[in-house]
Amino acid sequence: WQTIFLSRTVAWLLVGAVVLTALFKIALPLFVSTVSVKANMEDVLSSWTGARANIVGDPQISFWPHPVLTLRNVTFEGGDAAAPELLAKADAIAAGFDILAALRGTPVFYDFHLVNPVFKVERRVDGTFNWRRAGWMADAIADASGKTPSAARNTPIGDVEIVNGT
Repeated sequence: WQTIFLSRTVAWLLVGAVVLTALFKIALPLFVSTVSVKANMEDVLSSWTGARANIVGDPQISFWPHPVLTLRNVTFEGGDAAAPELLAKADAIAAGFDILAALRGTPVFYDFHLVNPVFKVERRVDGTFNWRRAGWMADAIADASGKTPSAARNTPIGDVEIVNGT
């Protein structure tokens, strides 16, 4: 009897694992709005860099083995809207995200992977840089030696990996 009970338990565990895998692969993408995720990712990237992020392609979301959002053809622009200046571009940016936060409509992103990014950093004649000093990165750098934690320090972004960058 113990052998039969054990084999049934193992069978039910395997069936449960298959059902959970199917839910992750098929059902969960139906509940996450790619339009909302794309807009939130543009906002996060803009806040992080201090430049206007623009995502041309539709986002691709993968939920297995962990949730990952992949964006293609991402550009970062500076200057005013009338005369935008290309500051950076990447073939793709991928980031992990929290499923529960995404279902609430406020996804939290972490562990960014930039594929084939090209950054343009220039010092102008007047001594200023083409990247303005605003955003999480600049705040984190400016506040790194501060004694009180800044908002930038409390915004986790995880690891940033650059693949084949220029």
